[in-house]
Amino acid sequence: MAGLDRNFTDELRARLSIVDVVSRRVPLVKKGQNYWGCCPFHNEKTPSFSVNEDKGFYHCFGCGEHGDIISFVMKSENIDFRAAITELAAAAGLKMPDYKPKSPDQVAREESYFEIVDNAAKIYQTKLFEESGAHALEYVRRRGFNDDMIKKYRIGYAPKNNIIANKFVNIKQDNLLATGLCRRGEYGMYDFFRDKLMFPIFNANGKIVAFSGRSLDGSGPKYINTTDTELFHKRRT
Repeated sequence: MAGLDRNFTDELRARLSIVDVVSRRVPLVKKGQNYWGCCPFHNEKTPSFSVNEDKGFYHCFGCGEHGDIISFVMKSENIDFRAAITELAAAAGLKMPDYKPKSPDQVAREESYFEIVDNAAKIYQTKLFEESGAHALEYVRRRGFNDDMIKKYRIGYAPKNNIIANKFVNIKQDNLLATGLCRRGEYGMYDFFRDKLMFPIFNANGKIVAFSGRSLDGSGPKYINTTDTELFHKRRT
């Protein structure tokens, strides 16, 4: 299934409403731009599960679960990617396409990106429990996350300096750029996420592919996500 044409999954998302699919299992109420309900992935009484129709994402502010229409079907029905795609294709009236395996070079390249992103998550979580991340840790604990939950969902903190660019100085710059963790500026590489509470975004196989960073000082957008990369596409993950 790894060689599935991305155009096909894009077509699934275009034809099917994530709100319609989620609401079959979760009663939803529209508030503002999003729909809200009680999360199906953990026990709660106050709705913290948000669905954004325009972006095609769901996100639980209680347990950190995040994904799209495909990952929702996989997780809520406990089925694999192939079964979820097959089910959604039937609902959308689409014929399942043939599959093309990834080339060895593509597999190796993606694995190197996965390793970089996973190591970045480890750095971010370490920083959350250090003095520089005290304000971020206080915030996330106020939101009801205990240390076990923080570690389980791999929540972290991106400090104000260029921690990733500095720590990964021996990594090829093109690889860092390809993961969306860093950008290249006039004075060299710099971190894309700085002074942000970091929520990893996982793919259907449970691997971290990107991050959603929450602003802690009230300036700028409340959340920024990793830009589109080979591992992560805002309308595909």
